[in-house]
Amino acid sequence: MTGRTRAALLDLAVFALALAVALRWPGQRPLDGLGWPLLLAGCAPLLLRTRFPLLALAAHSVLAVPYHWLDYSHEALIVPALLLLFTAAELLARPWSWLAPAAVLLITLSARVIQEGGITLGTVGTLGWLVAAAVLGAAVRATRAARSARRAEAGRRAAEERLRTAHDLHDVLAHSITVIGVQAGVAAHLLADPAPLDRAALTETLGGITEACVRARAEVRAALDSLRGPLAEESAQRLPVPGLAGLPGLLNPVRATGIRVDLRADGIGELPPALDVVAYRIVQEALTNAVRHAHATLVTVEIHRGATHLLLTVTDNGRGAPTATGGLGLTGLAERARALGGTLSTGSPPGGGFLVLAELPLPEPA
Repeated sequence: MTGRTRAALLDLAVFALALAVALRWPGQRPLDGLGWPLLLAGCAPLLLRTRFPLLALAAHSVLAVPYHWLDYSHEALIVPALLLLFTAAELLARPWSWLAPAAVLLITLSARVIQEGGITLGTVGTLGWLVAAAVLGAAVRATRAARSARRAEAGRRAAEERLRTAHDLHDVLAHSITVIGVQAGVAAHLLADPAPLDRAALTETLGGITEACVRARAEVRAALDSLRGPLAEESAQRLPVPGLAGLPGLLNPVRATGIRVDLRADGIGELPPALDVVAYRIVQEALTNAVRHAHATLVTVEIHRGATHLLLTVTDNGRGAPTATGGLGLTGLAERARALGGTLSTGSPPGGGFLVLAELPLPEPA
């Protein structure tokens, strides 16, 4: 059943209830040749309430005046008034969601006071029902707005999680495929060399390929499990979470390609998980660029923990800035650094090569 159908059925039910009240409520002027058209006119704005709630409420207020003035059953037209007030408070934007019901209440109170010569118990009861309808409509509107805000927040978080996973997959696959490609080339060269086969070098190269494959599979699985939500929490906890403690395993496959990698990282200490992962990914992507684009022979990784920031510097002696563009690599790393409140810059230093410099803020000591 569509929303329009439900609204039409509700309007029909309210009209039927108003008709029943007009026919059965004792002590009022019975409906006659004038009362019937006035009752129908007072209920007709129900047809407009969902599309034009303010116009419907105003039309009902005007059309109900002669009906009440001629002392027909007052309670009969209170029934559609309750629904119109509820709808106006629910659908109208502020300040109309409050001003329109307040105006109706003021008009109703003034009319009843003039007609009855003062405020009676019936007047208070009528106003109580009208106020309750307006407050209920405002509460429904607030609940719907809060639900929409929660859905929007959930959507934003899901988008951020998908972007983070995309960055993780890019970093893992780009690094692993690059290292595997270089090592496979080394293995092919060793096999094609007419000189006696260096089995030790071939074994080391193939071992590096195996290590890179195992590491990539574990990290890809961890990244994909993060998309499955709480059901994968237990399995995700068993998978390795990348961090600076895993740098030796990251550097070994790069060294197996023939690139010398110097690591200078003393006194780093324990880091928050989010900071630790981002620092690891920065080093990983910088090494990937050094292997894939720079054709470097030496890469220096320096990590220094200061009083307020973690400073990461990765330099190589290659041919300068990467030539590849349009990927998620350095752009994604810059986004990650900004998300933590840090900065990431790249460029070619005066002596040549390529430099990746990141400053990531440390949490304040407790």
